[in-house]
Amino acid sequence: MKKQGKTNCRKAVLWLMMAIATLAQAQTKKILSVDDFDKWHTMQPTGIATRGNWVAYRLEYEYSTDTLFVKSTENEIKYCFPRARQGRFVDEKTFACILPDKSLSITSLQEGRSKQVPSVSDFQPINEGSLLFVEQEIGNIKTIAVLKKNGVNVWSDDRITDYALSENADFLAYCKEVDGRYEVFYTALGQDMTVGKPIAVGENAFDAFSISPEGNSVAFASIKQDSAAFRIPEKIFYYDAILKKGLSISNESVAEMTDGMELAPVFGKDLRIAADGKRVFVSLRHKNKKVFRGQSGVQIWNSFDSESFPRTKMKLDEGEFLFSVWMPAKREIKVISDKNTEVVILTGSENYALTYDYFENNPTMEHEPNRNIYIVDIESGQRKLILKDFTGSEQGLEISPAGKYIAYFLEGNWWQYEIRSGRHICISKDSQANFKRKDYDSTGWHPPAGPTFWAPGDKSMLYYDQNDIWKYIPATAKKKRLTKGRESGMEYRFYKVDNETEFHFQKAAVVAIENPVILYGRAIDNTKTGFFEMRDQKIDTLILSNKKNTRLAFSKDRKYFRFVEEDYENAPRLIVRDVKHRQDNTVMTSNQQQNNYKWGKAERLQYHDAEGKQMQGIVYYPNDYDQYKKYPMIVYVYEKQSHRLMDYINPSLYSPIGFNPSLMTASGYFVLCPDIHYKKGKAGVSAVDCVTAAVEKAITIASINTEKIGLMGASFGGFETNFIITKTTIFSAAVAGSGMSDFISGYFSVNGNDMLFDSWRYTTDQPRMGVSPYENWDSYMQNSPLRFATNIQTPLLMWVGENDGQVNPSQSLELFVALRNLKKQCTLVVYEKELHAMSEKHNQKDLTQKTMEWFNHFLKGEEKPKWGEPIKF
Repeated sequence: MKKQGKTNCRKAVLWLMMAIATLAQAQTKKILSVDDFDKWHTMQPTGIATRGNWVAYRLEYEYSTDTLFVKSTENEIKYCFPRARQGRFVDEKTFACILPDKSLSITSLQEGRSKQVPSVSDFQPINEGSLLFVEQEIGNIKTIAVLKKNGVNVWSDDRITDYALSENADFLAYCKEVDGRYEVFYTALGQDMTVGKPIAVGENAFDAFSISPEGNSVAFASIKQDSAAFRIPEKIFYYDAILKKGLSISNESVAEMTDGMELAPVFGKDLRIAADGKRVFVSLRHKNKKVFRGQSGVQIWNSFDSESFPRTKMKLDEGEFLFSVWMPAKREIKVISDKNTEVVILTGSENYALTYDYFENNPTMEHEPNRNIYIVDIESGQRKLILKDFTGSEQGLEISPAGKYIAYFLEGNWWQYEIRSGRHICISKDSQANFKRKDYDSTGWHPPAGPTFWAPGDKSMLYYDQNDIWKYIPATAKKKRLTKGRESGMEYRFYKVDNETEFHFQKAAVVAIENPVILYGRAIDNTKTGFFEMRDQKIDTLILSNKKNTRLAFSKDRKYFRFVEEDYENAPRLIVRDVKHRQDNTVMTSNQQQNNYKWGKAERLQYHDAEGKQMQGIVYYPNDYDQYKKYPMIVYVYEKQSHRLMDYINPSLYSPIGFNPSLMTASGYFVLCPDIHYKKGKAGVSAVDCVTAAVEKAITIASINTEKIGLMGASFGGFETNFIITKTTIFSAAVAGSGMSDFISGYFSVNGNDMLFDSWRYTTDQPRMGVSPYENWDSYMQNSPLRFATNIQTPLLMWVGENDGQVNPSQSLELFVALRNLKKQCTLVVYEKELHAMSEKHNQKDLTQKTMEWFNHFLKGEEKPKWGEPIKF
């Protein structure tokens, strides 16, 4: 017993010593000030070597020099490249990047020796890292070269006007100037390069190169610019590298094959060789270009035009672009699109095309108007209607990579259309799952939980519900849920699968399901994230923690992977993990200077709206928080924000919208970011309900001064701020940026960015009205802050960009004029030449400072800023 007493005494003394040490450490930490912000940086991982023995990362500063680093994972060796760009591992021993003087630095990481190649504008490793392809610009002369890893030249050519590499960087096509004429060459890339005779020669430069996947053929064009600066092809060429034979088409030959059509201007990837290497996709137009009606200096708007005057004029000025396919061997051209307004998307096999006329039901106030979907046989030109009056966007209309199926999302379920048989099958019915996007509370068409993916050869279709991943096998018509997120409170998604769509060409999203597949997982309550490996439909956890885990990448041998771990209190760490031994090596911890300063924390806030729906939000605590003191609070509003709970946020004065939580917590504020759940036709009322509920809950858990609460938001959050202060007086100051104030005038306007009528935005986008004003005029009025301007008691700072095309600045000006006439306290700041948010650094800083000065005056009692004083004559 006596021995036990001594042990307890020792423990008590040890605990007391630790407590004193912790207290002393806390007391030595400094208060973070604006003058300290220049120490912060953002870490961007850029690569991991073949064997995982090196990693590269970039530190980006707002106030200092961005720097690229390469660090060993086996020892403390580290290389530093200030202001370098395009850092890439050539192999496990070699790293290359472009230095500020435009020289290419090739570094042997083991030996520590570097070789510089001057005047390099671009480069990439080829031949599995044994060679480098380099673009150089010396004076006005462009040179391309193939180098060994030691910088020794293998091959080069100069006076290059344009070039292209094949997808796997195995082949090169390029055009060069020779004595005032232009020549095209085509060659394989490698150690022993020989370039033969030119495959085309002409008076105009050649470009728009497109190389087939196997490298057996290449297409390109001879192009000149017309008076409107359109790129007009004089000829389009096709070269068969196997037969060493070239063919071309011109306006004369196109007219003969197509009943009087001609080549249309070339934009982007309008000119592209087919995957089979035997066909070329081109755009054609009728020779008699339709001239826009009207007269110089006069606009004529017609209520039955398909679109607004500016968009109609733009389309007619550009002319027709009819998607077509040229078959050189057959000397044929097939025109796929019937008219200029028809969208054409090729199937994965490129034997069929999906087409629809986006404007066939115009004029309409719908953003995604109903349209008829057709399938066109490229070879025969036959057209078949497969979906009549389809409602939805491209998010719900996808093509399988092998070109066997069309997937479409209809009334909450995924369907498959089999091209060969013409059958429609609902593949997700009776699944007892919700395949609609979660927490989507806008009106109109409800999008799916995510895109579709496909196993190689279209053997199975993979798709999401709100938690899990499903697999459907067309051959057996069987489906299976592959993950158990519903039971575990997780959401699982494929990680980094490329499914982006290019114009005309859908980039197929293929998942080799029979191989190990990486999944990303996120807890529904936003409290943990991780990565998982799915192998043989069994899931193994790679990482799962109460942190935000991102940027996962494997070494080529898959024995190591790197990832970044962070939360609000802990700056991002770059970690390399040994897969076999599950051992972590922290290669780099960013912003370690944070340990010298007092720092706040972020907590999840749970509350309920008026209907009892559980909501989430984030509460950020002041850096120097003392539970016995009362602190002011700033509430930032914009739809849903709780998914940012674990984001690390650098303190900064440079914000496009004047908002930075870490700046505010360093200034002694609580910051609250609540989620908002919207009801149809009641966007403003919903915001008031959820925001006031969140504030009331936050007050019960933290030492918040209820008399000193501010409110701010930008864009739709600017509208929410404007509206909320018409319905409550709990806020002592407000800042609203680029916000709407009058739903009626907004509905009857034209958007300055896309030049579409804004009506659709008010019915189906963020305002969520669901109907037009003529169907419910009072509802539009009830959601307009301008209607209730007399109720505003809160001092309001508004800001706009003079050239904002997304929300017309007149929306802010209308509310300002109303408050001025009502003798309410309001200041409007207009940033000249700026758009919807601040893009210029000096304006970002000015807006952030003005926001803080506004709140500091009204919430902290500091002196009123001079820019906020009225000017009297």
